[in-house]
Amino acid sequence: MRPFLLVLATSVFACEPGFDTLQVFVDGTTAGFTCGGDFENYLSVDRGALNCLGYICASEYQPGSNECTSSTTNELLDTCVAQFFSCFRPSGACNADNQSWPDGHRIEVLEGSQSRGFFAPGAEEPCILEDDFGRELTTATLVRRR
Repeated sequence: MRPFLLVLATSVFACEPGFDTLQVFVDGTTAGFTCGGDFENYLSVDRGALNCLGYICASEYQPGSNECTSSTTNELLDTCVAQFFSCFRPSGACNADNQSWPDGHRIEVLEGSQSRGFFAPGAEEPCILEDDFGRELTTATLVRRR
C-alpha cells in the first residue's frame, strides 16, 4: 500500500510541467480529464476535442485544422491535456486504418498487451502508453514516457 501512496503524492502538482499521467473519462458526448490524478483540476470538454489530439480518429475535426487551432472550437488548447500530448501531434486526416496519419504519427495496440502506444514519426518506442485499451472507451489512464 505504501508505494501506491507514494505515486499519488508525486502527482499532486498535476498540471505543472513534467506530470506523467492523464486520466480520460468519456461519457456520451463529453470527455473529462485529470492531469496526474488531480481531481481539483478536472477538465470537461466536448468529446469532439479528442479528435484534435489524435486520441480518436474521426472526421469531425482533424488535428492541425482551423477548428483544432482555434480556442473557440478546441477547449483543450493551452491546457494540461495539450501539454501532455505535446509529444504526439498528428496533422490532417488519419489514414484509412484509423490509427495513423500521413505525417508518420501512429497509434498501435502493443503486442501481448491491452495497451495502446502513441508514436511520433519514426519513433520505435511510444511517447504515451494507454492502459486497458481492450475495454469499451469509458475510462483510461495514459502514461507519458520520458
